Amino acid sequence: MIDRRSGRTSVAAVAVSLGCLVSLGACSADTFETAPTEGPSPTTAGTGAASDDGTVLAAVLEDWAREHPDAAGSPVAVGVARSGGPRVVVTGGSSAGEDVDPESWFRLGSLTKTYVATAILRLAERGELDLDAPAGTYVEAVPGGSAVTVRQLLSHTSGLADYTAEPEWLTAVTDDPSRAWTAREVLALIPPDDPEPGAFAYSNTNYVVLGLVLESVTGGTPREAVAAEVLRPAGLEATDLSSEGRPVVGGLADPGDGTSVSTLDGPYTAIETSAGAAGSVTGTVPDLLRFGQALLDGELLSEESWAQMTDFGAEGIYGLGLGDLTVISGGEVDGVGNYGEIPGFSALLVLEPDTGTVLAAVSADDRASAFDLGAALQRALAGEAAAGPTAAGTGAPGGDAAARTAALFSDLDPAGPGCSVAVTRSGRVVYADAWGTADLATGEPMTTDTVVDIGSATKQFTATAALVLADEGRLDLRDRLSVHLAGFPSWADRVTVADLVHHTSGIPDYVEALLAAGRTLEEAVTTDDALEVLRSADVPEAVAGHEYSNSNYLLLGEVVAAVAGADLADVLTDLVLRPAGVAAVVDPLADVPGKAVSYVRDGDAWLPVDSGWSQVGDGGVLTTPTELALWGGQYWAPTVGSATVNEAREAGAVPTGEGDDERYGAGVRYSEVPGLGRVIGHVGAWEAFVTTFDVLPDLELAIAATCASPDLPPVRPGIGRDILRLWAGEA
Repeated sequence: MIDRRSGRTSVAAVAVSLGCLVSLGACSADTFETAPTEGPSPTTAGTGAASDDGTVLAAVLEDWAREHPDAAGSPVAVGVARSGGPRVVVTGGSSAGEDVDPESWFRLGSLTKTYVATAILRLAERGELDLDAPAGTYVEAVPGGSAVTVRQLLSHTSGLADYTAEPEWLTAVTDDPSRAWTAREVLALIPPDDPEPGAFAYSNTNYVVLGLVLESVTGGTPREAVAAEVLRPAGLEATDLSSEGRPVVGGLADPGDGTSVSTLDGPYTAIETSAGAAGSVTGTVPDLLRFGQALLDGELLSEESWAQMTDFGAEGIYGLGLGDLTVISGGEVDGVGNYGEIPGFSALLVLEPDTGTVLAAVSADDRASAFDLGAALQRALAGEAAAGPTAAGTGAPGGDAAARTAALFSDLDPAGPGCSVAVTRSGRVVYADAWGTADLATGEPMTTDTVVDIGSATKQFTATAALVLADEGRLDLRDRLSVHLAGFPSWADRVTVADLVHHTSGIPDYVEALLAAGRTLEEAVTTDDALEVLRSADVPEAVAGHEYSNSNYLLLGEVVAAVAGADLADVLTDLVLRPAGVAAVVDPLADVPGKAVSYVRDGDAWLPVDSGWSQVGDGGVLTTPTELALWGGQYWAPTVGSATVNEAREAGAVPTGEGDDERYGAGVRYSEVPGLGRVIGHVGAWEAFVTTFDVLPDLELAIAATCASPDLPPVRPGIGRDILRLWAGEA
């Protein structure tokens, strides 16, 4: 418990962003339960939507096996991820004597195009390429280089012939299946005739050219570019633009004579390498669902880029890497997405923007199309939703935001490190729960009163203190750092307090500097140690924009303390936390009864993480997720400082270069998230605690969640927004 009268602060933040894949509502970091096609009865550790969806998905595969007896033993998988819910996956069949499970890798064929298009759009958002520039601007000697634009390549309106339709290609890959093709060799197959851009005509050649564009702009291979722009930002650890070193299941290909040939019986090199940026992606179904969620949630693309991606033109067929499946299928499938085929495999990805649902189906048998399987899956899920109760605005079965929130954490091991979550609406706690163990040595359970270190979620308190002082006329955000702090190099004469608030100073991160110098998280490291590192830091005169650095808030805390003439812990407590009614201890080293221990996984063991660092300003507040969620009310009904303080939080906010038109204000990020609107939030991580804090001010809704290890299944990008969506549907 925390005494509301006490206070002290500190600590630095280390960003942690790991993903978890949920199978049938019961997931661990590396284990998935599988429902086979014969007699599937999925094992579910949760209740509500995840369990219901698992049952439906298993029934779909059971029917599928009956309808396709010749393909009944081939690898197959279906999955669904509803807005705010877990990824539910059911698999069937076997490959090379091993049962298929959710960790099994499939070839995804032309779904590759969606990954490549996303990478291109992200580069365009940063101004590194122009969608309306000719392809020849970036790549020399390509078909139609001066006449065809990057946008026309993305939308299949270039007029370029499809290399897969060239008899020479088919003969070559058949005669020498082990040949490794280059993109240039593929393009040499295209007739030299000038293309006539304009009308939609699907051609794999377009994306082969786009692979060369990625190489030119990024300086890396298409595989490296997609990894950097899409896979790592979305936390996709089981996806690759290659099968090299990947345990891809064997598929049954139809050579056109009515027989089936296993893709494991011979080389697949020629087909994969010639496909390249047009069709070489491999991955798991949980990762495919995660990719769809990242697109719908705006984690990868801005609203403008998403609008371009889903602008299907006059013909209403294909946008930029995505198609209108409703039009393409004649209503058999409803939504936007993509379908891919490559010998032995087919894959379907369906996005439902109105409900936030993602569907996926994959088949490793040419006799059983994933498109038909996906259509059956969507029909089955639609029938289940219509038959069951629904939550207002969610369109998902179960309808209970509390139960569905709990389902996100239901796969936690009660004997392992724990998590705690709280939701507030209009300043009132409407949900709070905890799972797991707070201290593995004592067996103390995690509860909603268990205290945790919220890491960089502290920054908003430090920024608020600065804004209150500025509102009182005691501090000017335009002040140079040297006005308040002595002993720093000449860069302190040009860095302003506002630069510290918005991370636009260019000052390097002291945490990274200390670690690089050989200091460890476990040893005692003081504020003076950190300041000494900064006194010798090189800071560029010209800063491009927002560059997140813990040093900014370490120094901002020093400025606040100097202006207030008191210890920063006391300032934050008296000026910010107590007026807001938030119980917290401002000292990362405080011996708070019942404070949780954080852990990292080492094989089957959990190792405790205990830091001896004692910096102030950029992190270090100890509190509970419930108290943090209650603080969220300051963003719609402020009680700290005057009425102008809340307005000042967003004034001067600067673009971060991330998705959702994100801007960094006073210790928080402001984003416009599709389906949610304006979201305010911040993440925090110290020791091994991981915290997310998100506010939906228009609905007076706030959530906070902390897990005591980055290695726990619920820890993934976007979990806070997923919880917001659940509760926004009942607001």
